[in-house]
Amino acid sequence: MTDVGNGYSKTIVGQQLPMLQIDKQAPPKIYADLAKELPLVPAFIIQNMSGIEQTRFLGYGSEDLFWDKLESALLLLRTDTPK
Repeated sequence: MTDVGNGYSKTIVGQQLPMLQIDKQAPPKIYADLAKELPLVPAFIIQNMSGIEQTRFLGYGSEDLFWDKLESALLLLRTDTPK
């Protein structure tokens, strides 16, 4: 995550899909159940404006792959069709 973490919030995608980093070992109460079900970290879970999960991807293969997946998620949110 350090590969993209510092500049992420300054990008267009980062402004449209804000990132919240959660410690899987000590998550805030609201995310405790979600943290338990994640088999791999990092996990990126994309929610719509109503807080409904639209898609997720697990792991971090490379910076290019990360950005491709985020841009696909952004397109998905624009159509608001869960997958």
